[in-house]
Amino acid sequence: MKDCILVLNAAEARVQFVLARVTGGFDGEDGRPVELLCSQQWSAPSRGTEILPAALEQAFRLLELVPASDLGRVACVCGPGSFTGIRLALTLGAALHRTTGAPLCGLNYLQILAASAPLEAGEREGRFVRVLTHARRDLVHMQDFWQAPVPADGWPEALEEPRMVGLAHALDGLSGLLATAPVRLVGSGLTRNAGALLPLLPAGCRGMPGQTDHPEMQALLQAALRTPVHRGDLEPLYLRPCDAVDNLAHIAEGRGQNPEEAEARLDALLERRPDASTF
Repeated sequence: MKDCILVLNAAEARVQFVLARVTGGFDGEDGRPVELLCSQQWSAPSRGTEILPAALEQAFRLLELVPASDLGRVACVCGPGSFTGIRLALTLGAALHRTTGAPLCGLNYLQILAASAPLEAGEREGRFVRVLTHARRDLVHMQDFWQAPVPADGWPEALEEPRMVGLAHALDGLSGLLATAPVRLVGSGLTRNAGALLPLLPAGCRGMPGQTDHPEMQALLQAALRTPVHRGDLEPLYLRPCDAVDNLAHIAEGRGQNPEEAEARLDALLERRPDASTF
């Protein structure tokens, strides 16, 4: 019975996966029982390609699961985040989709971080969460969320689309949010720029650098269970060009290639679509 769900994340410094069984399959109502089978994470972003596939193979083997007959859904964090890490998760997800038939669903990394932020006593009447993750020097990915009062659902509701902003604008609009409810700031963008941002936080806005820089496993699983499946392959959520694209002319010249021809070849590759018959 295809009642297992696999969640993959490599959007930042940690490589993570969650494997769980959903009692009654995925056609049941929300609130169906979920059994966590396995979860693993590694602080090895540059080695994700060699670690994650091997770890998945071992987990399935030790749990005596067969992906083709047991996987009912594969969820992948689509970004925003590391170009290489996002591609790793989406490539693995696409391979599993093609080989097992399990449908895919794409997850918003910033929303999962908002769901991972611990709730404090003063925030139980509802709160805003602004997630800031590192993009590059002086740039952060940013998105605001609303979390309803306890004991309501509590899952963060996006108030805007994810965007990339300069560090000078990372605190814009906080006063307007604070007029309604407390605000919590989390994420690697806050942690890496704590010295510049924390002294500027207005009263009622609480920053917790280093406490919610990575998703909780339960938040990854909950996001996967809440997200509708997607038809076909997932698209990465990139808010800035890959560094290699930005530096393509310099890279081409260093290899003795014509920069214009290199850009034309890249455009042609980006327009190609895989032939499903080859999989």
